[in-house]
Amino acid sequence: MERETTLTAPSDLERCRIHTEIPPHIRWVLSVPESEITDFRCIDGAVVSVTALIPKALVSFKSTPRSSTQNGPMVSTGGSR
Repeated sequence: MERETTLTAPSDLERCRIHTEIPPHIRWVLSVPESEITDFRCIDGAVVSVTALIPKALVSFKSTPRSSTQNGPMVSTGGSR
């Protein structure tokens, strides 16, 4: 099963929307105190997807493509929820 992460960052808003089905990304979103969870899905008691609004300041955008197709490291900035 293919999993995905989608990030939407309108230029006129201070927050961006993230939807993810990738476990390390889910843990990161849940660990960020400033995240506003708008939706989530559980299967057998485990969170398998999350949608949230997060401040744009927490996201770094680059103008060049990545050289790897693997997930990059993510650093948690908060505790678990």
